[in-house]
Amino acid sequence: MRTRADQIYEAFKKFHLENPMVWDLFKQYTFMIIERDFHNYGVAAVFERIRWHVEIETRGELKLNNNFRAYYSRMFESKFPEHEGFFRKRKRISENQEAHDVDIQQWNFGTPKDEMALYRDLAGLP
Repeated sequence: MRTRADQIYEAFKKFHLENPMVWDLFKQYTFMIIERDFHNYGVAAVFERIRWHVEIETRGELKLNNNFRAYYSRMFESKFPEHEGFFRKRKRISENQEAHDVDIQQWNFGTPKDEMALYRDLAGLP
C-alpha cells in the first residue's frame, strides 16, 4: 500500500531538488542557532525564518509546505550527525495513512520504510 508518508516524501524530494536555496537557508539559520549555544530548537522556527527572509527581506515568493519540516530536520541530522537530537522529532503518523487520491507528479525515488533508511536516503541528497 502506498502511504501518505510516501506521497509527502516524494513531494519533498521534488521540492528540494527544485529549490536548493531553501536547504542553504535551512543550514545557515540552523547553524546560527547552534552558534548561540542552543542544544535543541524547533524546526518550525527555522521554517518561519526562511519564509521571513524570502518574502519580507527579498520580496520573493515561496510556498514552503509544513509537511517538509520533518524531512529537512532529519536531513540536517543525517548530514551533520554531530548535531543529532538538535531538532525534536515525532513519529511520522502519515506512515499509517493511505495516500491521498490527488493529482501529484509521481517520482520513482523509492521511499524508505523505516527511519534509518530514511536517514540514509536523506544523507545522499545534494
